[in-house]
Amino acid sequence: MDSTDKQYLLNFLLNSKKLTRAQKKKRDYLFERDFSSVIRPGSQEGEPEPPQPQSHRPGISDEYISPKNIQHFLRDFNQDDVLKYTCHLIDMDEIIESICKSCQTDSYNYFKHLALIRNHFSELTKKYQEKQIKLSPNMVTLINAYLFGTNLKKKPCNWSSNDIDINWSCNQLIDWAKKNPGIIPNPGTNIAKKQNNSGFRLESAFKSKTTGKRIKSFSDLVIFFKCQFHIREENSLSSILNYVNQQSKFGPVNIAFSQKKFNDKIELLTDIDKIIQAYRIIVRMCVEHKQSDESAQLELSFYDDAETDYTYFCIHHLNSIYKKTQKNVIERIGETQSNLISKQINGLCDLFVEAVFGDNSCGRVNLWDESPVLEFQPINKKIEGVKYIMRF
Repeated sequence: MDSTDKQYLLNFLLNSKKLTRAQKKKRDYLFERDFSSVIRPGSQEGEPEPPQPQSHRPGISDEYISPKNIQHFLRDFNQDDVLKYTCHLIDMDEIIESICKSCQTDSYNYFKHLALIRNHFSELTKKYQEKQIKLSPNMVTLINAYLFGTNLKKKPCNWSSNDIDINWSCNQLIDWAKKNPGIIPNPGTNIAKKQNNSGFRLESAFKSKTTGKRIKSFSDLVIFFKCQFHIREENSLSSILNYVNQQSKFGPVNIAFSQKKFNDKIELLTDIDKIIQAYRIIVRMCVEHKQSDESAQLELSFYDDAETDYTYFCIHHLNSIYKKTQKNVIERIGETQSNLISKQINGLCDLFVEAVFGDNSCGRVNLWDESPVLEFQPINKKIEGVKYIMRF
């Protein structure tokens, strides 16, 4: 493309009155990204440049964080030779030998093991910082509090929705380790028998707010911690949501799991506490916006898409319509949805709504993804109700 063609194209993009609002927002974003140093074609020197775009959704000041970042971070944490045994039980002699070799000791030493854990976690977070990979602080803070009892600012901090003060560095465990030298605090069954000690026991048992299971020992706590970020068949999303549904007072709603599109064999590394929080908010939104006196009818689906390499969790409100028109919905995100995105969604997943809108148009809107603008994508097939789509 020669300079004349480039100037013609720029003039067209700047002056065309046929561009939609979404196209203009996209245009402004691309100008900011690729032509920020170029003076407006055809203008006099010193004349203002094209309008600067917003780098985020209207009403949301947060910088977009890709959900893949925390997934990769949790994968690296879960596969690290040392850190993985803060979320797994130590149940083989070979594991203990490996820890001792790294600690340069002949037998297990809790204090040197803790120092090794601190070093490996520091190296892991440093790697992401050096690559300038932004992570949602929620999960990183949870892990830091679980390992060291502090938040990212080094202030004392409990962790999880259970507000737990027991961690790998807490005074209770330190006192226990002094009285039980050489003993593994989180043994599996085999090692517990060999050392004739089941490890550190909690002074007060508690019930998990995620699963309802009682946590009595440090070994229980290690598994509880793993259940905060690893969805798998043994910690399935359906079992978690079933417990949440039993404990929550949502009001007039019927919730069913899709028989065809809810796969409990999916493994996903993510912030489960934030999924539960987002789920509760969306269900309450559905109940609040139901169209008649009958209960809100919700269908849940959870599936992998092999083509896109994404995992989807969908909450489908079958007997409803989205009251806003397609024009309204791309102009401004509502306050409830804005808070949901800022406090739960950003860094956890992308969020879309697929619906019949108030003007009877059918389509999908990207409430939160990597795009700098809200866009309406028409859907030609028949849509029933309103579907909130969480993309991981």
